[in-house]
Amino acid sequence: ITIKLIYFKPSPKITIFWVIFIGFFLTFNTFAKTQMPFLNILGEYSQKQLPELAQATVEIVEHIRQEVRRVNWGSQIVQEDLRRWIAGYLDDRDLVSYNQLEEVADKLVQLARRNRDNLMT
Repeated sequence: ITIKLIYFKPSPKITIFWVIFIGFFLTFNTFAKTQMPFLNILGEYSQKQLPELAQATVEIVEHIRQEVRRVNWGSQIVQEDLRRWIAGYLDDRDLVSYNQLEEVADKLVQLARRNRDNLMT
């Protein structure tokens, strides 16, 4: 069996396309693994439009990432502080109704606990 290697020199347009595509894929894959589950929870409880929810999700997940990296993340106090921060964030931006703040914040913290490994990357 003979294997021929063929050198293909793509045009600059094709190269740019693939660079953008790969960057988008890697970004979306990271988003899908880490942020999409949080967005899904917000979407269940919020009447806001997707762009606003997506921006809030990015900000919430970034804050959660900082918290789960802490040495004492397993502490109930740290997790309760995070839950209060999330509830305050949601309330300040009127993302969910007042009577659902605690429930949504609790679900997001539970999700952070389950997905800690993905959030650490």
